[in-house]
Amino acid sequence: MSDDAEFYRELDALASPAAPAPVRAFGRTYNPAGVLPEELTTADRWIVWKYLAKANGGKPTKFPCTPEGGSLDGWQSDPSRWMSHEDAVAAYERNPALAGIGFVLTADLGIVGVDMDHVIDSDTGEIAEWAQDHVRDLDSYTEVSPSGRGFRTFLLGTLPDGCPHKAGHREIYDRGRWLTITGNVWHDAPIVARPAAVERYIAAMRKPRDASAADVHTGASSGIASNAAMIRSVLAGDNLHDSTRDLAFRLVDDGLAPAKVVEIVRGVMDAMPDRGDAGRWRERYADIPRLVAGAVVKMAPSAAAPSGWRLDRVGTLLEQPAPTRWLVRGVLEQDSLACLFGASGSGKSFVAVDLAASIATGALWHAHTAAQGAVVYLAGEGHHGLRKRFLAWSREHAIDLAAAPLFVSSAAIDVSGSHTHVVAAIKQQCDRPALVIIDTLHRHLPPGGDDSATTDMGALVAGADAIREALGCAVLLVHHTGHAASDRERGSSVLRGALDWSYSLQKGDAGPLIFQCRKAKDHELPEPMQFALHSVELPWLDDEGEHEVSAVLRTTGTTEAGMGGNQLLAMTKLRRMAYEAKGEPVTVRDWRKATNIDRWRWREVVASLVERGQIFIEGDHVRLLEPAT
Repeated sequence: MSDDAEFYRELDALASPAAPAPVRAFGRTYNPAGVLPEELTTADRWIVWKYLAKANGGKPTKFPCTPEGGSLDGWQSDPSRWMSHEDAVAAYERNPALAGIGFVLTADLGIVGVDMDHVIDSDTGEIAEWAQDHVRDLDSYTEVSPSGRGFRTFLLGTLPDGCPHKAGHREIYDRGRWLTITGNVWHDAPIVARPAAVERYIAAMRKPRDASAADVHTGASSGIASNAAMIRSVLAGDNLHDSTRDLAFRLVDDGLAPAKVVEIVRGVMDAMPDRGDAGRWRERYADIPRLVAGAVVKMAPSAAAPSGWRLDRVGTLLEQPAPTRWLVRGVLEQDSLACLFGASGSGKSFVAVDLAASIATGALWHAHTAAQGAVVYLAGEGHHGLRKRFLAWSREHAIDLAAAPLFVSSAAIDVSGSHTHVVAAIKQQCDRPALVIIDTLHRHLPPGGDDSATTDMGALVAGADAIREALGCAVLLVHHTGHAASDRERGSSVLRGALDWSYSLQKGDAGPLIFQCRKAKDHELPEPMQFALHSVELPWLDDEGEHEVSAVLRTTGTTEAGMGGNQLLAMTKLRRMAYEAKGEPVTVRDWRKATNIDRWRWREVVASLVERGQIFIEGDHVRLLEPAT
């Protein structure tokens, strides 16, 4: 293993020493649905490969092998060892022990392979700015590497004599090397010649690193060895203030995302065999986020402003804004992050299926207009039940779903670690979906993930938001209720903080399903809705020859049925105030002031809401109760 690969393996291991969470599973890496350029598929330069485990438990090695998994001696120079693309794919699909396919670069081929490693942050999905610049400059076919953390670009041409082949996270080859191919397209472009861009890439490899603040502190030269030395310095407890500062500055200088730098520095501190003064250790541990934020500022004091960044006079903000772009009018915006949560068996998936089918076909969603668009349903379980629900919806609404732009995943996937693969797969099916549904959130955590853990939930939210950002679509997370409360999402509060919309679904005792908005970031809370599940007979037969049955949603009204205008106004204002109070009590005086209802009528409104069981008055404060079912 090369020195830099060993170093980054060490970083990943130290980031969470007590229970290291794998960045990804080492398994199958090729996407047969990927459309590769003809310059690759028409050349008989293909091999297959598998992972070879290491005795010390380290990162497995990619091992070129025969279709049966044996040693592939002479792969560099013996054309008889190579295959056609078609044969390589057939071998891959035939032998599940194989991890992927690869392409052999030779001097006579005239194809250059560019490798950029560790440029996609596995936690946040952020892409290193220098890598984005190279991808734009090279402007040729680019795909995501098997790790999900790197890019691979192919171009026409050859490299000059004396060209460096590896420097830090940059690599470039035109012979004597085989490169993995995933088919997970990032930049769908033909393979072209970009000699000037290749020269700039090589120049970046040759360019000496600018002195960083970390160099000033340590007097060390840039490079992998100095990074490893800094880690050892922290582990040894050498002047903890300076050693953690130097490591943070160096990792920021290496292009790692700030959140990842915090995780790594704290992970190294956690691994210290002797923490010395426990109080001072805890103070420094808590101070790491501030330290990293300072490093980001100091390392780029003259950085150019982000594209589109400017200062506007407030008068421009008071002009007519762009209208809200509704996906489902009054219920869900386009390009937003939303959650639907409820207890097991409450009917969450029925609502998700109902939304998916309505949006994919442009049908009304319970009297709300829906903007028609493609929908991707990431299903973590219950695929047989899911197909029955879609068929039931189709029969209930007399709308054929066979040709609808509605796609369902075959299994759950780690959204936090594989969101780039999800985006690539979606782009192959539809250019820009209107909605991606992740059902359920828990099933799309990494193996062993815990939705109560801030790190796991934060990583999943970041992955879901990266999908939303990359595709410009809405993302709906289907989730469970909290263990002790039915009015909030289960697990870490980082989820609620990130959401634009949040809806609960509650099932009464033999009563309706109550669909209620718990958070609307930029809008008044919409009124609750009531649904009932209606049984639908399907044409499919079970093993005893009986027709299978599923169900669909039917609207039964709202929870405020029979309420007057003043009562509705009071409840709407109270919901908004209770949400904005974030758990603090709302005073009756402030509530009445917000409604501006006449004081004589006000008494009647309050008394009627108490009688309906929707509010509770305690001294000078009012508390919102769950609506009666």
